[in-house]
Amino acid sequence: MDDMSFLNCTDLNEVNDYRNYIPKELEEAYDLFAMRQANEPITQELIESHRQMALALRSLKHAGVSKISEITENDLCNAVHLYEGYYKEIAKPMKNLIAFFKSEGLMDNDLCMPTPNDIKLYKRSLRKQDKAEEKLKFDEIDKFKSEELRDRAITLLATKTGASAECICGMEIVAMDLNAKRSSTVEHKKSDFPPDVENAIFEYVAYGRPDIDCKYLFMMTNYPARPVRQAAVEALIEHASKKAKIKKAESKARKRDAV
Repeated sequence: MDDMSFLNCTDLNEVNDYRNYIPKELEEAYDLFAMRQANEPITQELIESHRQMALALRSLKHAGVSKISEITENDLCNAVHLYEGYYKEIAKPMKNLIAFFKSEGLMDNDLCMPTPNDIKLYKRSLRKQDKAEEKLKFDEIDKFKSEELRDRAITLLATKTGASAECICGMEIVAMDLNAKRSSTVEHKKSDFPPDVENAIFEYVAYGRPDIDCKYLFMMTNYPARPVRQAAVEALIEHASKKAKIKKAESKARKRDAV
């Protein structure tokens, strides 16, 4: 049974059924709860309390909690935040869990169920943290090398495959089936591009592309994260085209002079 099924579960009618759905790290916590309820008559209310405890423990596990006594305010916010859109459904189980383990002396008495406003502030802090981490990753790259590798890959793509600027800007890293990592060796799955184009792309991903979670393949080198501009790609393609024409003209001239 998945986590969302626990929100309004009606399939499990036995108290012991819920034991099978408790995360291994938190089985001891659930067993303590079950032991305290052992002498209670089996009613729908008791079964519901076990469902709620199972739901709350699973949400804590997804928030990275492995020990009840080490739960923090952020852990509670994270656990509730994971059920975004289902605050009412998760609020009661989490309140009951907090009350139970406080009564057992296993949780800090200052902890309480996060309010919707607490969750809003928590999400805001997460966004700030993500932005700070993303900016740091941009600061860490060698911008000159990144641009050099990116522009080389783009130029080869355009000249060897005929890809347009619009197509290149819209290329997605997942669609490319890339598996390149920042390491001394570049491992990847086979692509449909010519070998020199393929190698240029993987070299850019491994050693030039900012290591961030963005679907677009070719990125600007400055924060914030965004795909390379179409105008810049068009300029690169135009420059490469002019260069190719000059080389072709020079080659013809050499042949003429040779005759």
